[in-house]
Parts: sequence; C-alpha cells; structure tokens
Amino acid sequence: MSDFISLIVRLLLGCAQLVGVAYATLVTWLMAVWMAGGHWAANARDIDWWVEGLKRLGGGVLIAALVGGVLLIVNRAFAHWGIAMRVAPIRIAIVGASVVAIAAIAGAIQFIVTRPYM
Repeated sequence: MSDFISLIVRLLLGCAQLVGVAYATLVTWLMAVWMAGGHWAANARDIDWWVEGLKRLGGGVLIAALVGGVLLIVNRAFAHWGIAMRVAPIRIAIVGASVVAIAAIAGAIQFIVTRPYM
C-alpha cells in the first residue's frame, strides 16, 4: 500500500510541476511577444526594436532561471523526504528552465521580426 501511495504522490507532484512549467512558459512567451505601445512604436527606429526585444529576452531568461531554481529546490526537498522522481532533480530543473528560456527566445525573435504595435 505504501508503494501505491508513493506512486500517486509522485504522479501528482509531477503533474503539478508540468502544469507550473507550462504556465511559466506561456507567460514568458506572452511577455516577450506582446505588443508595444502605439506612441513608442511610432517613434521607434530599427535599433529600438532590437533593444526592446533583447530586454524582453533578458526578462525571460531571468524567469527561466527562477523556474529552474524553484524546480531544483522542490525536487531536492522531495528527494529528501523519500518521494523523489526517478530522474535527478538537477535534470528536471535544467529541462524546465530550458523550456521557459526557449519560449523567451522564440517570443523575442517573433517580437523583433513582426514588430507588433497597437
């Protein structure tokens, strides 16, 4: 019975982490690709779009690092309590942070190329 409960807890924790990373990925991509204000866009030169895209990319990378850190701390705590996933906590943190960072990169590139404004 204890193995069954442990399996259920691992499944729920894994699903919760997956949903959390998916939400952070969506929010990061939206933050990077969202429209610029009309007044700023009307006065922006070509280099201004690149600078703004890099600012958005930097914010996304910071969010990716935060997500990776939270995943690492949470999974190490679960390992300490004996309900660890089958994968090493560092791998889960790296994969989660990489997914969020890729979303930030894709959003920043899309922002620079399409130049969305209101």
